[in-house]
Amino acid sequence: MNYWIACFVLTVAACVSRSDLPAAEGLPAKGNPSVATHPLAGIGFETVMAGPLVTSSFEGATWTAEPGHAEILDRLARSGEQCLHLLGGQHSEIQFEVAAELADKNFDRLTFSAERWTSRAPFSFRVETRLGDIWQELYNGDVSVKVGREYLNRVEISLPEGARRFRMTCTSPPGTGVLIDDMNLVEAKPMTVTSAQVAQQTAPILIGQKNSQLLQLEIETEGSLTPRKLTSVEFQFLTGSEFLREVHFQNQPLKPELDARFKVDIELQPGSNIFPLTCELNPDARLDESVTAICSSIQLDGKETFKLNADSSSVQNRIGVALRQRGDDGVNTYRIPSITTTNAGTLIAVYDNRNQAGGDLPGDIDVGMSRSTDGGQTWEPMRVIMDMGNDPKWNFDGIGDPSILTDKVTGDIWVAATWSHGNRSWHGSGPGMTPDETGQLMLTRSADDGKTWSKPINITA
Repeated sequence: MNYWIACFVLTVAACVSRSDLPAAEGLPAKGNPSVATHPLAGIGFETVMAGPLVTSSFEGATWTAEPGHAEILDRLARSGEQCLHLLGGQHSEIQFEVAAELADKNFDRLTFSAERWTSRAPFSFRVETRLGDIWQELYNGDVSVKVGREYLNRVEISLPEGARRFRMTCTSPPGTGVLIDDMNLVEAKPMTVTSAQVAQQTAPILIGQKNSQLLQLEIETEGSLTPRKLTSVEFQFLTGSEFLREVHFQNQPLKPELDARFKVDIELQPGSNIFPLTCELNPDARLDESVTAICSSIQLDGKETFKLNADSSSVQNRIGVALRQRGDDGVNTYRIPSITTTNAGTLIAVYDNRNQAGGDLPGDIDVGMSRSTDGGQTWEPMRVIMDMGNDPKWNFDGIGDPSILTDKVTGDIWVAATWSHGNRSWHGSGPGMTPDETGQLMLTRSADDGKTWSKPINITA
């Protein structure tokens, strides 16, 4: 078995699969075209082709942007497969206007999830509405919109009467910007649940990670008045329950029994509601095993129960190892992983030890190494194999972005990385070959299956 495929994980996002999703009996799956509801109840950017967005009508609105200001991404979505990317730069802007056939709807709030792409300045993000001849600011997200791959920001904006045309603007460093997903124009009417489905995890469940995601329950609602409540959820753990140390739903503990109905008291929000089921594995869980969990039913308001048509054959989660996590060995962040299998069958992984912060070079960065001789089940303590200095005067002589290679003929193992003496590897790199002039291409070599490593070798010239 190729254990290394499942064993080496530095950072795991919420990787989920939504093909052939199970829908609740009596409720449609999200995006079902037969649902008799107006599209603005949930704008997931799923019905428009991915790519640059200039002018397009979809999901109950007409969208316009100047070339280079916005795009539809077919990745990095909070739910579904696509999201809106308001591009970075000196000024990017997108406008959208409610379709004429929805003009009689009484929208009282706008909600969406947002993710800022950079912590660097400058950054501004505003939402406005057109009332008469002026743009009225509704939301200032300059400070409140946070950086975070998990869409840390749920924005809810109260709307003035007659708001039908909107504008989003962003200023940020080039190549960054803001991601927008799960947008809703919410009607002032009693809340109804329009869909319920389960998104299954596709990344491995990780030994050593406290919140590995098994699945997530997604519930879509319309209306803002008289909110509905999720009052119980039923899970079934079909395989691997003996490997589970803890299970949590919406941050509440759950005993991983074979069948478990879990009582909750969660008021649903207008639009998209996403609830993850997470777990922590026992340290002795085996990499050649799997964990299978399904969500079989939900109950609303303590009385209405809806069964979810879960297919257990497609939801087996492989087990892996969280090899490096933020804070391990006092390191702020681990990034840029690379892995090889040696001629002896040893796994050797290398990565950036970003000691003080998560940013790129220049910075206090060294190359770390981990080694496993049993197919990734256990790993030796992390070692630093490339360290070019720690003088703050030279930005700590950071070295990073490692790549690793096994020479199958000689058995030697090589690691290549870039050394930044001061600010040299990226924007500060200039003509010339010396460390004071440009970034340096460095190698280190092991001739004994990764047990020892040479001093860094400079091959820049």
